[in-house]
Amino acid sequence: MLAAWFRLIYTTIGLLTMFKLVTVLRILTTPDGLTIFGPAQLHAQVALLLDSFRYDQSIAFILFAIHLVLLGYLIYRSGYLPKIVGILLVINGLGWLTDSLRPYLFPTAHLPFLSITFFAELILMLWLLIMGLKLQQPPTAAPDAQVPTTWKPQIAHKNARAAVQGFIPGIAAETLTRPSQAAEKLCCRHSL
Repeated sequence: MLAAWFRLIYTTIGLLTMFKLVTVLRILTTPDGLTIFGPAQLHAQVALLLDSFRYDQSIAFILFAIHLVLLGYLIYRSGYLPKIVGILLVINGLGWLTDSLRPYLFPTAHLPFLSITFFAELILMLWLLIMGLKLQQPPTAAPDAQVPTTWKPQIAHKNARAAVQGFIPGIAAETLTRPSQAAEKLCCRHSL
């Protein structure tokens, strides 16, 4: 849910910053722009609006980077998609974060390799388009399914019986008919 909120905030900021580009276009294409401001003031106004757009857009990309890191983590943990896609999205998010913070933290650094990390979004899109149709929901229990009330040891539970005998000395696992009996005998034994 947090990843979705970061994506929504990023989209909102991105939309609001586009209005600055529309303002630049309107100033440059209307005939009154040049007559009202003059050439020097017009260029200064356009430069100011474009710089403001770049700074606002970099803040939006920071939020987008956080969204990608969270989305990559969720994909990695979910098991629906390959874990490598989640890892690539986390690397992609860190690449966006580094690229967005570069003008503020290290303006002289030249990092041309960051553009390689941006391909993770393309990989996610292609995987969802090609393999996403084959995704299946995990099996869920029916709401009216009967839960067994007794525990019947089977051959597969030999190790479980040995573990119960090892942790609770003096109680034979073969005599237990349900798992809660071990807890009852243990509580009664230690309360004395």
